[in-house]
Amino acid sequence: MAMARPLTKSEPNGTLYRRPAAVEAQVHEAILLKLPDLRRRLLVTDRDDPGYLRSECLVHLLRHGRRAGDQALMNAVLPVLLSRCEANLLVTVPDGRMPDATSLRQDVLDELTELLVLDGLGENPAELDFYECRFNKAFRTLRIDAVRRAARRSKEIIAVVALPPSEAKGDPDAYEDAFAHVSDAFKVLPTQEWDAFREPFVNAIEALRPDEREAVILVHILGYKEESEAEDPNEETAATRCNCTGRTIRNRLTRAAAKLARFKEDL
Repeated sequence: MAMARPLTKSEPNGTLYRRPAAVEAQVHEAILLKLPDLRRRLLVTDRDDPGYLRSECLVHLLRHGRRAGDQALMNAVLPVLLSRCEANLLVTVPDGRMPDATSLRQDVLDELTELLVLDGLGENPAELDFYECRFNKAFRTLRIDAVRRAARRSKEIIAVVALPPSEAKGDPDAYEDAFAHVSDAFKVLPTQEWDAFREPFVNAIEALRPDEREAVILVHILGYKEESEAEDPNEETAATRCNCTGRTIRNRLTRAAAKLARFKEDL
């Protein structure tokens, strides 16, 4: 009789990770299922349905399939787990809120797939143990790490992006929405046409106060909301990242917009 493989990763205090009781029971049940029965269970999408297989259980099945060389098992389970993760990412990393959100979502999925492929190898061979205990928390950490890497990359390219020239320098309306141009500048590579404006643009961004610059980058470059519209305490926003209120973020953006508008008028 197949048994669930015990976890080997430890807490900082030395205590071994343990699956929640409900997960442990479901894992023991799932590994005994014949493939046709498992495929039927994988079709259940209602989380309240007794037949629904938790994501923690799917991770265990994938690890079990990899160790056993059971490609049919892995082919049945992996698409289901990835589709759940993709649905999560469509909400947490939405189009229009972050530059190149599609690529960022794929990066997260690729990283999860790589963890599954390399399970048992490398410097942290039991990394997936936590995914068998708290999948949602583990996946959230994976997503946040990917977003932060994207944030660092965006900050790094500030020296090689610039605003396109305006055809109406003296017209206040030509730069009424400074942030629209800031966002566009971070989404494309520089062109020769922009070269003359690179240095003043970089200087204008760097001249902002640190709190104003951070608000601009979070909201108008990385696409974070100013604050949660649904007052969801778990939603990452510019306000939660900066540990302040949405009103404070808006005040910082207002001050930054005025400074960037003056910069534009000086070009």
